[in-house]
Amino acid sequence: MYELDADSQLQAMGNGAFRSAVTDRFSIGSAPNGGYLAFIALRAALATTPHPDPFSVTTHYLATARPGEVTLNVESVRTGRGHSTREVRMHQGGKEILRQLAVLGDLSTTRAW
Repeated sequence: MYELDADSQLQAMGNGAFRSAVTDRFSIGSAPNGGYLAFIALRAALATTPHPDPFSVTTHYLATARPGEVTLNVESVRTGRGHSTREVRMHQGGKEILRQLAVLGDLSTTRAW
């Protein structure tokens, strides 16, 4: 298992809620790297949809994260045959620290033009 896979594990809590532990292995100074946080959120989005591939991901950082436990809540905005849209909210210490909108699909069913 790669370090990133190990450090982005999710624990499902039901109804689109997850728990994860942010490590300091991907920190810049005292704050975890934004791409690392976005990856954790994306894993939560992917866990709630039949579509395995990210098509578009927009992440907004609302507050500085710290190493430690985070909770994630995934809302299904839309699920269709070709793609799904998910909104993920990450909280730490009772405060929302990240919000992500992800469009997910299946690259194996797309045609190359």
